[in-house]
Amino acid sequence: MKHMNWEICDGKFSLYAEAIIIPDGICIYLGGGEQPHIGSVILSEPRQSLIRDGSRSCTSSLLNRIGHKDEVFARSLAEQLCVAIGVPVSVTAGIHIELATEQDIERLTFNFKVLAEKIVSSMSELFSGKTLN
Repeated sequence: MKHMNWEICDGKFSLYAEAIIIPDGICIYLGGGEQPHIGSVILSEPRQSLIRDGSRSCTSSLLNRIGHKDEVFARSLAEQLCVAIGVPVSVTAGIHIELATEQDIERLTFNFKVLAEKIVSSMSELFSGKTLN
């Protein structure tokens, strides 16, 4: 097993991710904000695209705690990684800012996109040469 982690430091808008890479996939915890927790879990499984053009896609399943919106970031990260590298990916996410405003969510979303790009880039490099079975 290999462990990797990434972080965006931005006060209450900070995000971090820790990954455990196993022979058949990746498990990631994505947390941040004022109170990291377990809010949503996504499992993405790679498959050939349904449009049959040879491209890769994925199918995702969700476990969500009542009232939690962490699915948005968890699904995005799991699906980006799964499609990019072709292995099953699980993402558990918990990001919370009390009474978040629209501007707060925009800032978190910006930070998430930066973090996700770093994760996908480094994982793609690590898994280069690996193909979808």
